[in-house]
Amino acid sequence: MLLFTIGLFWCIILIAFFFISNNADLSITYPYFLIISFAYWILCFANKFHVNRTIRKWGFRPSYLCFIGLIAVNLQLLADYAFGLAKLPIDFLPEIYKYADICFFSGLIFITVFVLSNYITTDNFRKNRIGQKECLKDKTWLWLYIIAFILFIINIDIVQFLTGQVYIGSGASDAEAGISASMERLFNVFMVILVAIYTKRMLITQVHYSIVQYIKSIPFIFWIIFICYLSLRLLSGDRGPVMYNGLLIFYSYSLVSKNLIKFKFALPMICIGAFIITLMGIIRSRDTTLSYLDKVQSSLTRYNEMSLDRTPTISPFTYELASSFRCNYVGIRDIEENRTGYKFGQYTILTAIGSFPGAKRKYFEPLGFDSSDFSSAEYLTISYNNSRNYTFGIGTSALGEAYLDANIFGVIIAALIIGIIYKKVDNSYLCSGRALSIPILIVILKLSTLSFYLSRSSISLTLGDILNLLIVYFIFNFFIKKLSFLK
Repeated sequence: MLLFTIGLFWCIILIAFFFISNNADLSITYPYFLIISFAYWILCFANKFHVNRTIRKWGFRPSYLCFIGLIAVNLQLLADYAFGLAKLPIDFLPEIYKYADICFFSGLIFITVFVLSNYITTDNFRKNRIGQKECLKDKTWLWLYIIAFILFIINIDIVQFLTGQVYIGSGASDAEAGISASMERLFNVFMVILVAIYTKRMLITQVHYSIVQYIKSIPFIFWIIFICYLSLRLLSGDRGPVMYNGLLIFYSYSLVSKNLIKFKFALPMICIGAFIITLMGIIRSRDTTLSYLDKVQSSLTRYNEMSLDRTPTISPFTYELASSFRCNYVGIRDIEENRTGYKFGQYTILTAIGSFPGAKRKYFEPLGFDSSDFSSAEYLTISYNNSRNYTFGIGTSALGEAYLDANIFGVIIAALIIGIIYKKVDNSYLCSGRALSIPILIVILKLSTLSFYLSRSSISLTLGDILNLLIVYFIFNFFIKKLSFLK
């Protein structure tokens, strides 16, 4: 327990400096705090305590991806400044020097508590024996998946999708979500549930599947629709669905194959993936009159130009992700300047209520709520733009929302929760099929797919997504069981 004691002591030091930072310029200490913290984090992840050797060496362990994302969002820009690679981005954060110390120590505290809570957690579901007599009527779910996709296709403008015009303005204040967006969300819900059911069926056999066996174990029509959907989203320029659903299949296969890729092989794969994601971000900004191949060629040229012009940084592959640091800044600034009061979990509670199918936010307007009360992303965007009319949204971050909730104490609570949850998710990949029910598989797969981007999301958004999945699953599963009984 030596590492735990050291970590606890280090957290106390960081918290002390956090409070000192309100009245002092501590930027000269950044390199020392970064080096000591990083050394401690690596020691914790490399330690054998409460971690199976296979999981510890797994390069795509969800905790690792979450850890990388947290470093990128919370510390990358500050680390570039600390080691003299770049100045702080005053172009889009004009008062950053005023709040740099608070942002810096908040980020260190968040990641240290995350690593510490992840390190000491032991629960791994092995004593769980629920789900042995579950309803595995995958054909009904497959029909729902097909119908939702057809309804999505019917209600989109296919030309806008093929040219990428559908993405333009999607983050603006006047963006509207029509029936196609609702059908797409439902389609993605059915996809996760269906993959969880297929995963459960394969786990029950207790056979370690090869990639060919895995593909053959899932109906051909599922793959046809899956590829069509990803192709449409790839053409539209929206990277999120491509990445999330790709990871959904990857983690499902990891569960049934027990083929956990070692870190030395995973690292170059992560770098290649990060490059592709960055390139897709450039592609979506190209002229929509160009063909997709012309966009790719133009984007490769632009990427090379950006590589020459880009501000030096520790990690070019995560630089775009690091821009979500502005959410930390806005949340901290607004609390420190009393522009808003503490939320005390408001976003989490209201998002949980809004996760019920059909519970649209506009239905709560007569009660005095608006969109910024339900979403920290909406609040932070409005505050950042200083207007309810904006051309793009800045999203949110796990730290930014936690700081809005309860200052540094909210940050500590959020980090504790995330660290504990992701250790449980990690350990679940070695569990037997009997130990994992379909609802648990839904949660595991969803959290795994969100691991890298959780840092630029929030606990409330993640909880809302998971609750929505589970509610839809239990409601439809109830009627599927009833219909099966009647037959």
